[in-house]
Parts: sequence; structure tokens; C-alpha cells
Amino acid sequence: MSEASDLPVNLDSLTPELRPYIEEALKGGASFVSDLGDELSGKAAGGLTSLGVNAATSIVKAIRNRRRRSKAWHQLENSWRDASDDSSREAAIRAFLAEDPRFASSLEMLLIRRDFVRAMLLACQRLPFVELLDTERQLSEVYVPAALRRAEAEDEQSLGSADLIEEILSTDDGQYLIEGPAGSGKSVLARHLVATACHKLLDGRQVVAFDQFRLPVYVSARDLGAGDFTSAVDRAVEATLGPLGIAPLPERFFVPYAQNGHRRWLIVLDGLDEVDDPRARTALWDAITRMHGNSGNAFRFVVTARVGTISSVPETVSRWSIEPLSPGASEAMAERYARGAQRKALKKYVQRPEFRDIARVPLLLAIAASLFDHDATFSAQRDKLLEAYVDHLLDKAHLREPARRVAAVALLGRVALTPKASASDIIKVLISAES
Repeated sequence: MSEASDLPVNLDSLTPELRPYIEEALKGGASFVSDLGDELSGKAAGGLTSLGVNAATSIVKAIRNRRRRSKAWHQLENSWRDASDDSSREAAIRAFLAEDPRFASSLEMLLIRRDFVRAMLLACQRLPFVELLDTERQLSEVYVPAALRRAEAEDEQSLGSADLIEEILSTDDGQYLIEGPAGSGKSVLARHLVATACHKLLDGRQVVAFDQFRLPVYVSARDLGAGDFTSAVDRAVEATLGPLGIAPLPERFFVPYAQNGHRRWLIVLDGLDEVDDPRARTALWDAITRMHGNSGNAFRFVVTARVGTISSVPETVSRWSIEPLSPGASEAMAERYARGAQRKALKKYVQRPEFRDIARVPLLLAIAASLFDHDATFSAQRDKLLEAYVDHLLDKAHLREPARRVAAVALLGRVALTPKASASDIIKVLISAES
């Protein structure tokens, strides 16, 4: 059972949240927790609409344990039996929670964890730069598994991304570094990893209490900023979850063993190379490697970065590199990104030899698919492809706002055109010319 929070409990909002779980506990019976799990597993088929099997089971078990030794529970049973309408039933629940504020607070913390995982899942289902790639689809609709190779391994060990994710989630120790060139799909893989972990937490049938799980969190390195690590993570998570309208998290939520803190975290830190200051970047990496060993296993890290970002990698870190898309993976990705009748045509395009370089890079292929949907063609030359995409973006009314153009620069800046020029250079010139 989680520790009580020092936050004041709002019984008016907590009561309706807890009512479904208390109703299950009131049903009684030795098998009611198991029956609840079976019932919620059926509801979990809806994916994001799931109540969360693990969270729900943990909450009901906590209530069940409480009723064994609580006079307030017996009062609730009597009040519930005598209640004639919903209003009186909720009043009975409110009285039960008010009788033991610490217990009510601990239940609230379980709900906060549940809502955090739900929100993180929703955030990670969004494609990076979704508004620029002309799609409202979720990551799960277009995701194509990547191939990875263990870096500096004599046996050239390789794994599919699904196998590597399973390896990460099935163990409770170890750090991972995933490297790849610009546009190779590191951010998509990072989001897919966190989304997979969230699904397992919400819909899995495991024996560990929900408040004891290692909660997954996606953090963009460029959002961390200065300050102590846990405060920086809190700000970065706020930037990730802010658009979803999630309520503010408790103070020190990311500090293990703090009163409001969760004890165990899987932090997926995406884009270490996007920390501009080399000294800050090195300091962050050093802090991560130290923290894993000095935090009592409270933190595990999976870090993504461009090749060459990190010069010194401890032997304890499992280091992997993302491979270019295979022809089969390129065709699968083209089919998933293209729309309707364009699918077959785009698939034939990426099979042509002159488009091989474009088709091997996930971000370039996504850009090509967006152009193909608009123009039914795209250039096989990387610089011309990106220039055409810049023109395409600048024609859009919603990208005439300065903030949107900054996002466009960030997108194209991920792909280097030549050793001397970047995509951001091109878009900056075009924007200044149009201004």
C-alpha cells in the first residue's frame, strides 16, 4: 500500500472516483478480487478506454484489507444497505473516507499513479511532429518495428525492437543506450517503448501492487533544463503531458521515498544529442550513469542519442544501434503512412533503386509519404526532397505562425543534408525570404 500524501484530500472529487472500486469491495466474497480482474480484462480490450486492471485490483485489495479492521467500513456497509439513492450512497462513501484521511490519501495516490500512466500512454501514442506530418493517426497505427544491432559486439548480435523492448521490460535492472543517425526512428522507438510499458501496467495481470511497479516516463532531453534531476524531470514531464490537461502531479512525485514520491522509475530519455551545451550534455550523461548505481535501483534509464554523442560508455550500459530500414520494412512503413489508393503507388515508388536512400531512413520516408499524398511524387535527392517539403509546409496557413515555423525547423533540423548544411539552414533561408 502506498504512503499517504501530504496533499489535502478533496473528498468531493475523490468520492465518485473511488465509488466503482468501493462497490466491488462491498460485494465481498473470497474471489471478488479475482473476479474483478477478469471483468476488467474484458474491458481492457478497448485499449485506452481501459480502467486499468492492475490499478483497479490494487485499489480494491487495499479497500478489502481495510475492511477487515475498520469500524468505519462496517458503518459504510450499514449506510450503503439503507441508502435509497445515489446521493445517499456517495454520502456514505464520503463519510467512510473522512473517518480515515490517511487511508483516503493513500487511495488518492493510487489514482494519481493510474492517471499518470494513462496520460503517459496517450502522450506517447502521438507521433513526433504529428501536425507537420499531416496525420492525426496514432503511433500504433503506423509503427514499423526497427532492427537493432548490439554496438561493439564481436558476435554482431541483432534484435528486433519488440525483442529488445521485451528484454528491457522483463528485467528490473540495467541501463540501455540506443544510438542512430538523424531520422533513424529513435524518438518513435522511445515512445513505443514507453507506450508498451504503460499498456502492460494498465492491462496486465500481475501480482505486484500497482504502487510498487516501475512506472515508465518519456522525457525529451531538450525539455530538462537546469536544476536538480528530479525537478528537471518534473518540468519535462509537464511539457509532455501539459497538452493533455492532466492535473498537476504531487510535489516531489519523482523523488523516490519522498512522502508523495513514487519509488521506482523507468526513465526513457530521448535525444541526449539535443542538449545544445556539450558540457551540460556530458554532465547529464555522467549523472545518469551515477544515479543508476547510487539510487538503490530506484531509477533505470534508456537513453537515445545520435551516433557519436557519447564518447565514454560504461561496460554496464547495454549499447545498441538502430539499423536502416530493410526493403520489407520500408514497404510496410510506406503502406501505413500512405492514404487510400496511394498505398500501392507509394509502395512501388520506394521499391525503385533511385529511392533506396530515402526509403532506408524512417523520417525521410515519412516526409516523402506526406509529399506523395499531396503531389503524387517526390524527389529521390535528399536536399530537394526537404526543400519541397519546406515549400509544402510554408503553404499551410497553420504554419504561418512563428511558433509553428520553429517546429518546422526542429523537424527538418533532425536530418543533415551535407556536412556543411542542415535542413534548418534551408528552412531559415526560405522563411526569411518570405518575411
